[in-house]
Amino acid sequence: MRTAEPLRHKDTGLILAHFAARILVVCPECGGRAVDRHRPGVEEPRFPGQYYSSPRRVICSCGYARDVDRLPCPCCAPQPRLWLRTRCAGRILWAYNEEHIDELTRFVAATLREDHRRYHRSMPSCLPTWMKRAANRTEVLNGLARLRLLAADHSPSNRAD
Repeated sequence: MRTAEPLRHKDTGLILAHFAARILVVCPECGGRAVDRHRPGVEEPRFPGQYYSSPRRVICSCGYARDVDRLPCPCCAPQPRLWLRTRCAGRILWAYNEEHIDELTRFVAATLREDHRRYHRSMPSCLPTWMKRAANRTEVLNGLARLRLLAADHSPSNRAD
């Protein structure tokens, strides 16, 4: 009888800035879901670290549109706050967008994680220990499923902070 192959995740070196091209945020005007993107007409960042300081624009379906100077902080108070946040394992689990959720889910679900030392600054290698623990796997996967549902929702009424 064959045993099931472990679910693998291979660290490809993607850093957090890779997911920063499109960030779902809370609209400061209506409290609904807005999108934070690189500001049009400004030179695209050439290096991953430049995403954190490049000019951005926040746009919401309510008509709100404002330019901001930097990326939103995942858990800090300054507006705009991240839309994709939920309580998980006594902490805050957050993601920038659906692609980020997908990568986090692949990493957390994996029972075999291939770590490559040359990617010491990759998104998976920088995750907090509580997200990497096998004991928290189910709870973190459930939290990521909640974020996936939240990503599809635009209404502030369904959002619990």
